[in-house]
Amino acid sequence: MSVKDPSISSYILTISVGGRPDYSGDVTGSVQGELLKLALQETTLAELRVKPDTIAGEPFPGLPLNLRRSR
Repeated sequence: MSVKDPSISSYILTISVGGRPDYSGDVTGSVQGELLKLALQETTLAELRVKPDTIAGEPFPGLPLNLRRSR
């Protein structure tokens, strides 16, 4: 699955955050351009900016996320 695939615009995945059951569970994601929007059933998590080799944003308040592809 690729966020660059125009035929796929929404995703469902499960996350588990140690010590934070309120941030764990089924997450829905949708892609609009280079924005990946993530939400739990009870709360919106983040809008992450997706670029060819990076994903960046703040999925939880005060907790920045920067992912880089390693080659």
